[in-house]
Amino acid sequence: MKLVALVILSVLMAFAAPALATVEEFIEACLASSNLPPPICECCAVNARERLSPLAFEFLTATLQENEGKVEALRPELSPEEATQAGMFMAKTPGECAAQIQGK
Repeated sequence: MKLVALVILSVLMAFAAPALATVEEFIEACLASSNLPPPICECCAVNARERLSPLAFEFLTATLQENEGKVEALRPELSPEEATQAGMFMAKTPGECAAQIQGK
């Protein structure tokens, strides 16, 4: 009986708390959806994870993956600040990353 309860609980938790996007998924999506080189996408991914809320990071990753269903599902959950940060992120961060990489 306990085993059945644990299995049911595990299944429910898997549906209730979907896994958030990873830095690796962000990098893959960045490379696939842009002409940015790997070091820039890697830098952007790290910065996105550090600067954005988990929800905004998930939204931006879904946007880069062109996953319209997920984007539309997440959009109403974003605060106006999160939406602005996610929307502007790829407009400014690749340039910041390029300057940072060239400055090394």
